[in-house]
Amino acid sequence: FFLKMADTDLLKLLQKEVSCSICNEYFSDPVSTDCGHCFCKKCILGWNCHNGNRSCPQCSLSLSLGTLRPVRQLANMAMTAKLLEAKYEAEKQLLCERHKEKLLLFCEHDRKTICVICERSVEHRYHKTVLIKEITQGFKKELWKALEFLSQEMDWLQRKQGEQESRMRDVKSSVAELKERIRADFKDMHEFLRCEEEDLCARLNEEQNNVLQELQENVQQLSQSYSNLKNLKEETEKKFNLEDIRFLRCFEESKRRCDVDVRIVRESPQFNSNEFKFPVKYMVWKKMESILKPVSPLLDPQTAHPGLILSEDRRTLKQKYWPRFTDHQQGFAIPSGVLSSEGFSSGRHYWEV
Repeated sequence: FFLKMADTDLLKLLQKEVSCSICNEYFSDPVSTDCGHCFCKKCILGWNCHNGNRSCPQCSLSLSLGTLRPVRQLANMAMTAKLLEAKYEAEKQLLCERHKEKLLLFCEHDRKTICVICERSVEHRYHKTVLIKEITQGFKKELWKALEFLSQEMDWLQRKQGEQESRMRDVKSSVAELKERIRADFKDMHEFLRCEEEDLCARLNEEQNNVLQELQENVQQLSQSYSNLKNLKEETEKKFNLEDIRFLRCFEESKRRCDVDVRIVRESPQFNSNEFKFPVKYMVWKKMESILKPVSPLLDPQTAHPGLILSEDRRTLKQKYWPRFTDHQQGFAIPSGVLSSEGFSSGRHYWEV
C-alpha cells in the first residue's frame, strides 16, 4: 500500500497541526495556554525567558506560565504523525524514481533495480533482467560465503591473539626467573656488585619492556582487528533482514567490505635471554678477583681411565694410549674420564680447564 497524493496532502496537514510554531518540530511534551494555543513546554518557557515578557507567540495575549496545561492527546498525535512520515519515506524508496512504479526487476548489466517500464526503455531494452526475488537468493549465498570468510578470519585473529598473550606470559616468566637467579648470585658479594647488578637488571628490564611493548602492540592490533571484524560481521548479518530491494542496493558494498585481509601481523619479537643466562660470578671475575676463590679440584686416580697419566699434584693429566678397560672397577670405561676427589652438594662452582 502506497500513500496517494491526497494522503500526502493529509499528512502535510497533520504535520502542520502537530508541530510547534516556535521550533517548527513535532510537539514534545505539548502544553496549552489560556488563549488556546499549543507549544512545546520547553519552547514556551524558553520563549518567555528570551523575550523578557509573558505573551503568547501567536496572538500576543498575556500569558501565565502557571496555567499551562499538558495536552497528552496532542503528544500522541505527534507520535502518530512521525510514524506516518517514516512509513511514507520508506515506501517512496520502493518506487522507481523516474516512473513511480514498483521496482520488480534487476538489470544484470547495470546491476540495479528497475521497474517494468524501465525494462522496455531504450536504456535497458537489450539488457538481461531477472526478477528481484530470484536474483536476491543468489546474492544472499554470495554474502553468506563472505560471512564465512569473516568468521575464519576472526578465528585466526583469536588464535594469534592467544599466541601473543602466551608469549607475553613466557617472557614475563623468563624475566622473573632470571632476576631471581641474578639476585641469588649477587647475595654473597652484594656490596661489591651493587652497581653491576643494577646495571644488569636495568638492561634486562629494558629488553623486557621492548619485547613486551611490541607484543602488546601486536595484541592490541589483533584485538582491534577482531573487534572490527566482529562489528562488520554483525552489520553484515543485519543485511539479511532487509527487504530485497534494500538488500540489493547494499550488496556490492557489503561484499566489498567483507573482502578484507587481516593476516598482516608483525613477527613476534624474540626475547634475547642468552645475554642474561651466563654465570654472573664468572663474567665479573676480573672485577671481583680479590674476593673470588676459584675451585682447584684434586683428581681421583681410582676413577681415572688407565690410558690417562695424572701429575704428582693430581691437578693435571695427559693421555698416553687407548687400552681396553679391564680391572678398574671404579674407573671410567671412556678414555677421557676421571672424577675429582672433592664433591659439592650445593651452591654454584666453577674451575678453569
